[in-house]
Amino acid sequence: MNLLSRDGGRLVFHLTRREHYLLRVLLRLARRGRRTHAPLSRAVDDPLAAAAAEAFAAGIVAHHDRTRSEAEAWLKDPRRCIRGRGGSFGLTLTPSETETLLQAINAARVGAWESLGSPDFEMGERIQADPTNLRAVVTMGLAEQFVGELLRALHETD
Repeated sequence: MNLLSRDGGRLVFHLTRREHYLLRVLLRLARRGRRTHAPLSRAVDDPLAAAAAEAFAAGIVAHHDRTRSEAEAWLKDPRRCIRGRGGSFGLTLTPSETETLLQAINAARVGAWESLGSPDFEMGERIQADPTNLRAVVTMGLAEQFVGELLRALHETD
């Protein structure tokens, strides 16, 4: 995936056939990722805190569902994601939509990270890929590639 052009507040990305497929797979994986959230309060027995935490978690899930659905729709829309020669695609998004796609991809990355036990990479924790965690390791790596390209595109200056 790379940025082809910026035109009138629109970003046009080139996706190979494989990238298009992998991006759609990543978005489906975001649906499966378990999401845990730090408690909003340390008050264990406070029913108000428990209700707030439940509402917060539901709001996060709804947000992730919405961003994923929007991104999936863009990739299926033939006016927005135009198939080119050789099966490649041109995907046109606004900067705001690009941010939404970033959030959807990041949800898959975070879900994979959580399934690996939320390792602290900054503290030097490493993961050994093995048959039990290979899907999560590959998901994280793939998501990081797409996130990197989208961030570069958003922050490039003309």
